[in-house]
Amino acid sequence: MTAPTVPPNANRIYFCSPVNALVEGIYQQRIPFTEIKQHGDFGLGTFDNLDGEMVMLDGEIYQITADGAAARVSDELLTPFSCVAFYQPVSHDSLDNACSYQDFLAWLQGLLPSLNHKSKPGDWRLPTIEELKSIYSAKSQFHAVQAFNYWSSSTYAYSETGAWVVSMSNGYVNSCSEDWGYYVWPVRGGQ
Repeated sequence: MTAPTVPPNANRIYFCSPVNALVEGIYQQRIPFTEIKQHGDFGLGTFDNLDGEMVMLDGEIYQITADGAAARVSDELLTPFSCVAFYQPVSHDSLDNACSYQDFLAWLQGLLPSLNHKSKPGDWRLPTIEELKSIYSAKSQFHAVQAFNYWSSSTYAYSETGAWVVSMSNGYVNSCSEDWGYYVWPVRGGQ
């Protein structure tokens, strides 16, 4: 598949309907995905009558149903809510081989960008479990905190493949296998 030409408004996020319309029970808008695709190739949304979750990836639209099944669908289907953008990756990085959790952390740290003019490579890292619990306690000071588990850099002593996580929905601390897909919250010293 050939990537679409990125238009001048590539740094914009397009909403076809405000999310509060869904809260108010407006589940039909009659907006075809052919229209949505004019505004992005990457995004999330739903289908008319809330018939599953919409995921757009590389310009292809997928419907995720309540049983977890995913299928590519026609651009002619309709949506009451979608949020899309033209995705522009900063880099393409992948691990070629399996590695230990500590090696993964070192690899990940090497990928983290300098997020402001005072940062330098190596400043950013995953927080320890104690730091992550403190972040949970202060989470109301942050925006867009996801109510899911976040990885810490603290390994689980009783497992070679385990590390500690903190749930940002309830503060629970748990150990998990390192092959689970959770969020990361980079931190740096003194910040």
